[in-house]
Amino acid sequence: LSRVPRYYELKLLVLLFLVHSHGSERLYRVVRRHLRAALSLIGARRLRRRLFAAGAKAELAALPQELRDWRRRRSATSDVVGARGGGDGGAARAGESSEEGEGGDAAGEAEEELRSTYLWLATSDGLKALELCAASEARRRDLQLKAAEAASFQPRYVIVHIYGVCDGADLPPVDGPGRADAYCTLRLVSASGEEVGSAASSRVCYRTTAPAWRQTLELPLAGGTMRAGFFRNEHAASLRLRVDVMDAQVGPMGWLLNVSQLAAALFACGLGAAWASGFTDTWSRERLSGLRAAAVAIGAAAAAGLLAHVRLRVDDRAIGTAECDLAPCLDQNVHEVHLPLEPLEPSASTTLRDQVQPAQAASLSGRLASGASKAPGVRNAHGQLGVLRIAVHYSET
Repeated sequence: LSRVPRYYELKLLVLLFLVHSHGSERLYRVVRRHLRAALSLIGARRLRRRLFAAGAKAELAALPQELRDWRRRRSATSDVVGARGGGDGGAARAGESSEEGEGGDAAGEAEEELRSTYLWLATSDGLKALELCAASEARRRDLQLKAAEAASFQPRYVIVHIYGVCDGADLPPVDGPGRADAYCTLRLVSASGEEVGSAASSRVCYRTTAPAWRQTLELPLAGGTMRAGFFRNEHAASLRLRVDVMDAQVGPMGWLLNVSQLAAALFACGLGAAWASGFTDTWSRERLSGLRAAAVAIGAAAAAGLLAHVRLRVDDRAIGTAECDLAPCLDQNVHEVHLPLEPLEPSASTTLRDQVQPAQAASLSGRLASGASKAPGVRNAHGQLGVLRIAVHYSET
């Protein structure tokens, strides 16, 4: 490799990218996303979930008798709570159970039961029960370590699954009757109102006021420290998720990008035809210099259009925005949230409302319409900007 031209310079640039531009984290997320997609295609994730379910069941069966008795009582109590319509937020894990079938359900139930058992062992009642149970000292220490590991939840990512808009709460037709080219931009906001970390954007749903993105996005949590070999993030409880719904537009920068791309294609075709026919052999140095200058100008225009239109999206216009508190996500469950959109001028804010049923969207939009903001702009049939439906949770990996 040392014989490759500019090998050491390229190696230095790669190291700078990995260290100072969060390059290693970006590569990890990209590789993990594609690896998960590949595993889901070959059915490996379902097999993995079933193996996890078998391991969790075996670990539950290996618990001391006193702890197993408590586990059975807790299971009966949770069944009564679930029959009353409560349940827990873990049942809404962004489509995992629906995608993985019975194996995913069994794995989720076994893992959740094992995790709740270890969380109870980390409490004072659990420690007392552990001291009274008939187990060896080494076994007790092992259970205490596992309980501490389960109770120490230090998230590093925010996982957001964007479903779309709620029934009866569509987006306003900003591009004409029944038309909008909407996409979502996700950001993390600190308690002081400052943006934290990088943003993530969804795909664009064209020509519809009822977009169904059905897309999962990740936001890395900035900050955090390493103490005694463990990662700690003290800001996870104070972060908020901001969702901006934008309408994709083709403005001046978009036209600049399109024209420069067309000019580059015509320039390349003409230059290739001239070279193939032998005309370039008779060109003077001045003509070649002019062609180089034209190529540089076309490349600069294309780069400017690409940066402004694709990267910065300066041509797009805002439809609405909303925020939600992420502190409840520290319970390690997935929370389904309905976010009413508000204009960008006033800071929109809402709290997590777990397991809001789609059937309640009409009454929700009706309550929103009763307190509608009178800000100018295009609105939907209810006089509002729409209500988003998302699922959000924290993740350590």
